[in-house]
Amino acid sequence: MADDFKNIRRRLRLAVAGMALGMFLAVLSQTVVATAMPAIIVELGGFGRYAWVATAYLVAATVTMPIAGRIADIYGCKRVLLAGIGLFTVASIPAGMSQTLNELVAYRALQGIGGGVVMIGSLVGMAQLFPPQRRARYQALVAMVYALASVLGPALGGFITDGVGWSWVFLMNVPLGAIVLAVVVRTLPNLQAGTDVSRPDYTGMVLLVLAVTPLMLALSSGGVLFDWLSWQIVACVAFGAVMTAVLITVETRTESPILTVDIYRSRGVPVSLAASVLTGFGFYAAL
Repeated sequence: MADDFKNIRRRLRLAVAGMALGMFLAVLSQTVVATAMPAIIVELGGFGRYAWVATAYLVAATVTMPIAGRIADIYGCKRVLLAGIGLFTVASIPAGMSQTLNELVAYRALQGIGGGVVMIGSLVGMAQLFPPQRRARYQALVAMVYALASVLGPALGGFITDGVGWSWVFLMNVPLGAIVLAVVVRTLPNLQAGTDVSRPDYTGMVLLVLAVTPLMLALSSGGVLFDWLSWQIVACVAFGAVMTAVLITVETRTESPILTVDIYRSRGVPVSLAASVLTGFGFYAAL
């Protein structure tokens, strides 16, 4: 009996380690390109699209996370997490072998989809593995991994670029991603779905993409690719705002919404989200 308990604890620890490493790789990819970009531009050209290498990943990951989180709630996180790790790992290969900047941007978007699934899948996995009274310590671990990966990204990107070339900023994800995939396959149990909903809210998913993508593009491109008051930025913000209003209206009338609008009526939720946004501005501006 004692041996069985030890084996279960060991398996859970390995599962947590696998998800933490997956989170580390996905978050690292957000900032690791910062110091590799000068070398990439020298080799591939396309200075006018400099910002899109980072923007493509961030936009794709941001849009993907709430959708993947809801799917993980319905079907359980293991399959969703494995799909995300697989896509992130596979997309890293052509990203590291890109011959033009346009190719790199496209593969970075694929990486971002996989990375967004990994990030949210790891959080859902922690929530499904542990009861609420034990969940806080593991959420703290995830937060620590997120912060560590974000801070180490630029330094590691510069070190790898100077040592073996910028391609390995992306190709290093392949062996590490394979390790994460193997660990998750062997150790993460097939967790039961956390909801009685039988099918995803496809309308909400489409509206969410249409709402978030133009707003993210505007925030990422303003002052970089276009002036803040240019028609491109104004159009993106206006379209995103309209789609956000439509999304909220539709989600309040849906039986199984992808976003539960009622949760924002709790005072603590908008306050904590506002704190997260302000912290994010300071954190990423410093990086």
